[in-house]
Amino acid sequence: MVKDTPSLSRRVAVYDLSRAHKEKPKCLRLNETESVVLQEFERFLNAEYGIRLAPLTLEGESGRRLAASASQVEAL
Repeated sequence: MVKDTPSLSRRVAVYDLSRAHKEKPKCLRLNETESVVLQEFERFLNAEYGIRLAPLTLEGESGRRLAASASQVEAL
């Protein structure tokens, strides 16, 4: 829904930090905003916790769901 609505995706960011507890955390993000605050948040996550963020992609047909391929996350 966020990705499919351009006006919403420019104002809302979604972060999946469920992997943040791993030794080398690789988390996912959907952030098409130009928010300085969110950019600083992402830098903070990396600097303080070593969390790297990969972009989320949309997969599926009519039931479109957020998903990230394993190769995207592993490529970090």
